[in-house]
Amino acid sequence: MRPRSDPALLAHWAAVRTALDLPVDAAWTAMPFAEPDEAVDGFDAAAMDALADLAARSMKRGTCHLLEQFHRDGFPLRSPGDHWTVLRADGAPACTVRLIAVVVLPYADVGPAFAALEGPEGGVAPTLAAWRRGHGAFFAGQCARWGIPFDPSLEVVCEAFVTVHSDAWPVTLDPDDRWSAGSDRS
Repeated sequence: MRPRSDPALLAHWAAVRTALDLPVDAAWTAMPFAEPDEAVDGFDAAAMDALADLAARSMKRGTCHLLEQFHRDGFPLRSPGDHWTVLRADGAPACTVRLIAVVVLPYADVGPAFAALEGPEGGVAPTLAAWRRGHGAFFAGQCARWGIPFDPSLEVVCEAFVTVHSDAWPVTLDPDDRWSAGSDRS
């Protein structure tokens, strides 16, 4: 995980912060769901952009990482209430989400409710079995690149979020959680 903070992203965050009436010191980061480098996270740009687009349309409301990744990257765990500008592979903002829950638990203990938050597969909510297949393979690949064995007892960080700002879907969630129409909605 590599947070970004170039001038264009800082300007984007300032605009989002203003639209949401957030304080200047609101907790925020900008990063993609995974790194756009198959050698780092095993993800290609098209897969990253597809995940970002699901979040931008509020169809993806959760994500999961190995806790080990936070340790290796020296990145602190996020907290409920933190904001995150989700980036596409090219570094452009896709949307901004607000974390509503952060739970650390063994991979084997992740349940179907969280799996469904990860977003649709073929237009339907993923089953826990499908979530385990996809994430198990992804995490096993990460572990192999790190030279450690993947084990279902490894802890994962499950983050649930709500999309609060998106150019793809012109609705902004205000700080009181009331939906307000964007400028091109009537």
